[in-house]
Amino acid sequence: MPTQAPPKLSIVIPARNEQDSLTPTVEAIERTPLPPHEIVIVDDHSTDSTWQVASALAGRFPAVRPVRNPGPGSFARAILAGFAEARGEALVPMMADLCDDPRSLAAMWDGIAAGADVACGSRYMHGGRKVGGPPVKSLLSRALGHLVRWLTGVPTWDATNAFKMYRRGWEPRQVPRAGGFAISLEWVLAAWFAGASVIEVPTTWLDRTAGSSHFRTWAAVGNYGRVLLAAAWRVLAGRGRGGPFDGRGPLP
Repeated sequence: MPTQAPPKLSIVIPARNEQDSLTPTVEAIERTPLPPHEIVIVDDHSTDSTWQVASALAGRFPAVRPVRNPGPGSFARAILAGFAEARGEALVPMMADLCDDPRSLAAMWDGIAAGADVACGSRYMHGGRKVGGPPVKSLLSRALGHLVRWLTGVPTWDATNAFKMYRRGWEPRQVPRAGGFAISLEWVLAAWFAGASVIEVPTTWLDRTAGSSHFRTWAAVGNYGRVLLAAAWRVLAGRGRGGPFDGRGPLP
């Protein structure tokens, strides 16, 4: 029996208590024209029926592989657990609540296939949109995106968005120093400072319609601030690109 070729694309979905969101998300992905792909659903210590829903989806869709986060529960560790299981040439985390638009995946893949190391889904470039969500959160992410681009030169207006596709070899492999959702900013800056080629493609972000958000705006301010200060410290120290990036910089 011939060995099945590995997928081109691995879509990693971290899921904690997302029993109501997983099915429409996977169905939307599977309706989207994509290169050969797999969908790795990472159950992040859920207390609802997330694992059972993921297992049922694996029975419906051959591309789906449910796995468990073997380490402590966290958004970052769940993504890293999925990346460790992934077999694709490119890897992308995607939210379980369908806020990320699966129609953007093909353009992101095209960018990777054309030579980019990281393709960022961008809500704030021409053609991108952010629909719904708390106004304070939108203002924070937009302002941070502009500030990070001005400060570091990373060529995306939406550095805080977790919806980024990584060429294999450039994917995050270690738990970042940043906490919460600020890991997305730390990871792209780590790739950029290490020499990765980064592009952005427009995407539409939609506020969730099922389940509850795990994002806490004011807790995120401190986490994003630490990463931003670390990046500023690096730039002011004249280190520029080349070498690892610690998202806490000189802070204890």
